[in-house]
Amino acid sequence: LHRVDRRQRQMCIRDSLDGPTIAKGNPEIARAYTYRARLRKLRGDTDGAVADQLQAYELYKRLLGPSHLNTAGRLGDIGLTLAYANRLDESRDYSQRAVAALLAVHDGHPDTSLSLIYENLAWVELNLGNLDAAVTALDQSDRWTAALRGTTPTEKNWRDQARGRIAEARGNFEEARNIFARASKTTTNDANRLACAVGLSIADLHTADTPAARAALESALEHPESNNVDKARAAWGLAFAEVRRGQPETARRHIARARKHLAEVPHERMVERKLLALERRLGSVATPPNRSQPQEE
Repeated sequence: LHRVDRRQRQMCIRDSLDGPTIAKGNPEIARAYTYRARLRKLRGDTDGAVADQLQAYELYKRLLGPSHLNTAGRLGDIGLTLAYANRLDESRDYSQRAVAALLAVHDGHPDTSLSLIYENLAWVELNLGNLDAAVTALDQSDRWTAALRGTTPTEKNWRDQARGRIAEARGNFEEARNIFARASKTTTNDANRLACAVGLSIADLHTADTPAARAALESALEHPESNNVDKARAAWGLAFAEVRRGQPETARRHIARARKHLAEVPHERMVERKLLALERRLGSVATPPNRSQPQEE
């Protein structure tokens, strides 16, 4: 039934966009472009999704003005679509345009859309390596969320995790540990709890390499609720530990595990930078000779 219903919706969207009887100024057309964009995004057609979102934006702009939520929200949609397609600079530009349009009319009132767009902007800046800009966007997301009812712990938990990763990237491992520990206590979501456990273990490895920290990372790699970002981070943490222990070959195996998971989330550039730094470090580590082969004198 779900598949039949989905086909019917797709046919309705197609008919709305192609049918000659509906005026181009009808907001239903803009909505139809928005819905078709979502379908195209699910299919991995980024260019098609963005084209439809731009069509919806232009229609809403003519109907409602550039600062209306439905208009500016489409710019936010484009930013999100481009972010997951690893087109982060373009994503940032569209998100910033959406923020500017919404700020022009909200005048300090709480707004869900601004909170979500700032959150995506923070994620983009984080992966571009712009840590100060990411913190600013996170603060703005918190600000626009603060007075809203119905804010879910999941949203706040992600922002806490982002702050933990920023502290980690700056080398403030005690601060990172404290952030992840607090975030772990404020979530009932298994995936969030696993992400916090990975952050805690990475922080621990930088201060005191313990078997418990390594075991926690191995557990996260095998846990069915772990996503590819957390698995890539866990594998990187294990690789880092092995480099510190003077085990370059084992470290390289963990790096290969991290890259396998990272291939599924190419927009996760923060982990990519950490892997590249570790690979450069390994380049200066001599590989132990293979004792099964005769050695030169």
